[in-house]
Amino acid sequence: MSKTKTEYFNDAIKSGKKIPDKIASKLTEQDFITLIKGLWQFRQDDGCTTLSRGYFRTRTQIKDSHWEKYFGTFPAFQRAANITPTRGQKKLANDIAKHKDADIYRKMNAERATWADKFSRPAKGRIKTYVAASDFHDKECDPFCLRVFVDTISRIKKAGQLAGVILAGDIFDLPEFGRFPVDPRTWDAAGRIKFVHEKILKPVRKAAGDAQIDMIEGNHELRLVKHMCNADAATMSILSEVHNMGVREMLGLDKFEINYIGKADLTAWNKGDENNQVARSFKIYDDAFLVHHEPQGRNIAGMPGINGHHHHHLVWHDYNVNRRSYEWHQLGGMHYRDASYCDGEKWSNGFIIIHVDTETKDVVFNYTDVRDFAEVGGKFYTRKANEHNLH
Repeated sequence: MSKTKTEYFNDAIKSGKKIPDKIASKLTEQDFITLIKGLWQFRQDDGCTTLSRGYFRTRTQIKDSHWEKYFGTFPAFQRAANITPTRGQKKLANDIAKHKDADIYRKMNAERATWADKFSRPAKGRIKTYVAASDFHDKECDPFCLRVFVDTISRIKKAGQLAGVILAGDIFDLPEFGRFPVDPRTWDAAGRIKFVHEKILKPVRKAAGDAQIDMIEGNHELRLVKHMCNADAATMSILSEVHNMGVREMLGLDKFEINYIGKADLTAWNKGDENNQVARSFKIYDDAFLVHHEPQGRNIAGMPGINGHHHHHLVWHDYNVNRRSYEWHQLGGMHYRDASYCDGEKWSNGFIIIHVDTETKDVVFNYTDVRDFAEVGGKFYTRKANEHNLH
């Protein structure tokens, strides 16, 4: 008496007996699905979690061509039998996981939105003066440039003219999280964060007294915030010495009473989306000028303003009927020019003083170019021997 298909299947599954070619050649698509499901159940009962093409071939001794005409590939064969998720199921699962992972970013988005004016201290008077700089990059900061910047803030404050200090992005660098390769043996994220606190924010706050200080989120701050939200093992290893700090503490906002303007959506899925999100972080001062970390800010509101990011001083002259002729400045960086990972010698150093007539909305920019000497308001500064930079 001849065997039924079910008997052939059971013998192959349990004993590894060959299914004759004359039987295999007549199996339908549904027959193959029944066979592989039975083999998969047998594997699971045996404590195994995989079913390979090689195992199926050895166990049933069926030629691949018999099932390939229905399924094409073994992964497709498995998906048809619901042994592995379909592409649609995988995509759905991945999308759910992605949005679940993004919940912490959404929470941080909401939290960051409250940081922009926690230490708001509007200055009085018709004429207001601000001092602004960008791209300090923590330990890579040019010490001479920093000295001139801090002293300028102090002098303007003592003259009773300081409306505020604006840090226009990339106060931090943290190359440990960057796209340029960094030898793990040289990682010092904790040291870099402490440098920003002690060597940049502390003297700036001291010089500014009770004046308002704003920090505009740059791409490096955005990167730091995202890594802090992730709190993965690699991030915690890098930040092990400061692991008890929250994001606000890491940025030094409460300690130095700084407003943080960060409008980027942290749920940006890729680098392109992330770059677009950085462009959302800006602030308009006195309805007269706009500060942005990147040059896209020039096209946002049709008003005077500044940006950083490129470490190279440029000036654009624009006009509209409301503002008349006005300027937009891209600032040189505060980063020293001896940078090993790019052509830093082509950069420029400097910062800017911004005077605003709050009644007419006229803005006058006074950019300070910092070389081995600098001049601000008639006072000359000379680089000291220990204030290294390229010549």
